Amino acid sequence: MAALALTDWRALRADGVQGTLCLERPGMQLDLGGIAKGYAAERGREVLRQMGIRSGLVQVGGSVATLGLRPDGQRWAVAIQHPRRDDEFLAILHVGEGLVDTAGDYQRFFVHEERRYHHILDPVTGSPARGVSSVTVLAGGSAPVDALATAALVMGMQEGADFLVRQGVSAVLVNDSGEVVLTPDLVGHVEINQEAWP
Repeated sequence: MAALALTDWRALRADGVQGTLCLERPGMQLDLGGIAKGYAAERGREVLRQMGIRSGLVQVGGSVATLGLRPDGQRWAVAIQHPRRDDEFLAILHVGEGLVDTAGDYQRFFVHEERRYHHILDPVTGSPARGVSSVTVLAGGSAPVDALATAALVMGMQEGADFLVRQGVSAVLVNDSGEVVLTPDLVGHVEINQEAWP
């Protein structure tokens, strides 16, 4: 693929003094889709905080930022969409103040000859990442959860789970056969819909 020749994060140069970014090769483009929604949700939460609001939830696409606890003092219930059933949830996370983001192969996709093509691409092959249907990342403070979820989805189940543990975040990973893997800190703390896949 010709596009792969224009895919290399190392070709992005940042100048902190000038406040500029430069792509070294003609034809390269920068897409912030993997980080913009999480950043927007987090900034929205900070606006609420600055206004003196102590309890709130901001959702931008698959990114959720929670402020404090719910008004009734309980943790927020954040649902994880079932990757293969539009009208069902796969799991429920109970979170205090934090950030939650889900990357998945089920929002922007099409199926051709029984193969799913989605928007999260493997930078090595240039094709849609395979093997993982959904990754949800939860962090209590401030972390780039959207970028972490996308990276883990591309890495695959085991490598992705290990990577997220090293990053100090919690996660729910689902492979394309319906197997659910939780980071150790979430075991016993997540309600999972155990119905047959898909």
